[in-house]
Amino acid sequence: MASSRRSLLLLVLAAIAATATAAVGDAPFVVAHKKVALSRPGPGVERLAVTLNLYNQGAAF
Repeated sequence: MASSRRSLLLLVLAAIAATATAAVGDAPFVVAHKKVALSRPGPGVERLAVTLNLYNQGAAF
């Protein structure tokens, strides 16, 4: 149990370090707008609509 927690912690720390390293440079990034709408058109019916807009900002040189 302690071994799996330690390996999970190391994995999370490695992911954080990799993300921080990528964020330091003048790298492109993505702006995401998320929207979720739930509607109930009739009894016993639910409709879920998910909208995801991705915008690439910046350029890689």
